[in-house]
Amino acid sequence: MTYEKDFLSIKDLTFKYEQQIYPVIDGLSCQIPLASRVAILGLNGTGKTTLLNLILGVLKPDRGDIHLVKLSSGISLINLNGVIGYLPQRENIPFNYSVNEYVLLGRLPYIPMLALPVEEDNKVVASALAALNIQDLGEKMLSEISGGELQRVRLARILAQQPDIILMDEPATFLDIKNKKSLYKLINDLHCQGRTILFSSHDPLDVQEIADFCILMNKSKRTIMIDTPSLLKNNLLTEYFETPIRV
Repeated sequence: MTYEKDFLSIKDLTFKYEQQIYPVIDGLSCQIPLASRVAILGLNGTGKTTLLNLILGVLKPDRGDIHLVKLSSGISLINLNGVIGYLPQRENIPFNYSVNEYVLLGRLPYIPMLALPVEEDNKVVASALAALNIQDLGEKMLSEISGGELQRVRLARILAQQPDIILMDEPATFLDIKNKKSLYKLINDLHCQGRTILFSSHDPLDVQEIADFCILMNKSKRTIMIDTPSLLKNNLLTEYFETPIRV
């Protein structure tokens, strides 16, 4: 099925780490409409981060390709500077940076080499902090804030990049119930702005609120993509999570 609107095309995607016998991802083909929300679901260790890194271009597939299809032409994502924002599950945090300085790193794709940020960059940073209700943290050092606050600051850095496609690896990590709900609202707000959101999770219970499609991953099963309403009408979550699940 080919969508009339622009979409992210994944064809026959296959990848195996050198030390493993079987592929982590084997022959995944799907089309993700732009401006949609996609949850990548599966138990820990099933390849969710691997899939995000393949889309990002950090890993090279053994077979298959990933392209952004716009106006009937295929564009490699690697060749599009700043179009993808990525929130990794783990990263080396420069704790000697202030929150404002760290979020400003999201503007690097737009700042010429050896140039300084301009007023527009500072405005985008302020807007990103306000969107996550952490504008009061701007002058604090990263070493002075909590784990939940740091997670929202990391999200602000992604928003400051103003990407068209946002990849998030376990974005709800370290967030309490209140801030998790704020994250879900942010995902829906970004969706309303026309952004494409792909995020990984091992908690499928809230997908009906924040996902149009789900990609299901399991070590012993084929990776598949399904629209969320159809997913909630069958037993696939129980099969892929290997435990009874009812949403």
